[in-house]
Amino acid sequence: MQNTLIPAGIYQSKALRLSEKMLQDIRFGCFREREHLPSEQELSRHYGASRTTIRRVISILISNGALVKEPNKTARITGSGSEEGGTFAVPDSVSDTVSLAFVYAGVPDGFIVGTGEGAKEFCRKNGCRLQFFTSEQGHDDVIEMLNHAEELGIDGLIVLPYETEAYRNAIRRLLDRNFPIVCLDRPLAGMKLNSVEVDNSGAVCLAASTLITRFSRPVYYLGAVPNHSTQQNRLNGFRMAMREAGYSDRIGDYFLLYPATDNDPEYWDEAKMQEPPYRKVKSFLSGASLPVSILCMNDYVALAVYKAAEDLGLEIGRDVMVCGFDDLPLARLQVPPLSSIEQPRRRIGSEAADLLCKLIAGKIGRTVNLRLPVEFHERESTLGTIRENNLKTGDQI
Repeated sequence: MQNTLIPAGIYQSKALRLSEKMLQDIRFGCFREREHLPSEQELSRHYGASRTTIRRVISILISNGALVKEPNKTARITGSGSEEGGTFAVPDSVSDTVSLAFVYAGVPDGFIVGTGEGAKEFCRKNGCRLQFFTSEQGHDDVIEMLNHAEELGIDGLIVLPYETEAYRNAIRRLLDRNFPIVCLDRPLAGMKLNSVEVDNSGAVCLAASTLITRFSRPVYYLGAVPNHSTQQNRLNGFRMAMREAGYSDRIGDYFLLYPATDNDPEYWDEAKMQEPPYRKVKSFLSGASLPVSILCMNDYVALAVYKAAEDLGLEIGRDVMVCGFDDLPLARLQVPPLSSIEQPRRRIGSEAADLLCKLIAGKIGRTVNLRLPVEFHERESTLGTIRENNLKTGDQI
C-alpha cells in the first residue's frame, strides 16, 4: 500500500473536532433563530469543510442527541443546553481544499500509471489533494480502505473496481451514504455508478472490421471469458464486426476464450498473466489453417501470441496477424511492432478527477458514464505490405 491504513480514530479527528465546534455553536445559540440546521452547502462554506465532512459531523451530532434527523428536511436542533450567543451568518467565501483518493489493487502498468498522472495533473491545476491507496499483493487492504473511506478525511474516490462481492458490498455501502465515487474503466454491473471509460465495443469493432476487410477472412478473438463490463464490451464489439461481415452463423467458431484470471493476484505478474492465453493460442495455432488473424483482448494477451508463434516457428505479420488493445509502450518494442488500440490514459485520469470534483460540489445530480475516443494504430503485425493512416473512433457520452 502506498498509504498505510491508520487506526480509524485518527482519520475521524477532522469530523470529531468540527462536531465539537458545531455543538458548541448550538449551545451558545448560533442557530437559535432556526428550528433546523442550514443546508449542507451553507454549513460547508461557514465551517470551511467539504460537504462530505459536514455529513459526517451531522451523523455524529445525531448519534449524540444534539440533532434529530427528519425525513426530507435538514437535521432539527433539539434545543437542549443552548446559551446566549450570536446569530448564524454565512461568510462570503471560505477556502476548502478537496481531498481525492485513487484506489486500486494490482501491479501498476501503463494504464494505471497514465491515468494516475492525468489525475495528478488535474489536481495540481485545481488545488486538490490526491492520495493513492494501492496494493500489489491482493484485494484485502483496498477493501479495508473502501470500508473506512468516510473516516479518512477524503471527499471522494476514483476506484478501479473488481467484479467481486467484497467490492460490491464496500461500494454499495458508500453509495447508500451518497459518498462520491467515480469508477475507472469498468463500472460494476447493475449498480448506478459514475464512470470514465473508453469506447471498448466500438474500438474492437473498428479493428476487427479492418482486418476482416483487408484479408477477406474472419478474425479470431483471443481473450478471457468476460467477468466484467470492459471484457464484455470488447467481445460485443467483435461480435458486431463479425455480424456486419456476414459471419453471424459462425461467430462462436472464432472465439478463443480461456478462464478469467483478473481477480486472482497470483496472475498479476506479467509472465503468469500470459500463461492461460499462451496455452490456448498455442494449442489453436498448432492445428490452424494459416494464415490467420487474431484480435486480442489486450496487449499482454497479444504477447502470448508472439511467444506461441515463435515456439511454433511461425512469423507474426505473415502467418499470424495480431492486434492488441491498450497500446502500452511494449507494443512498439515488439518485433515486428504490435498493432494496438490506444486509450487516452492521461485524459481518462483527468476526466475522472474532474467528474469527481463536480460530484463533490453537488453540480451533478445524475449518474454520468463518460466514454472517451480511442485510436487504432496499425503496425507491421497486421499491415503486411499495406500501410494505412491511423483510424479514430468518435466521442460518446
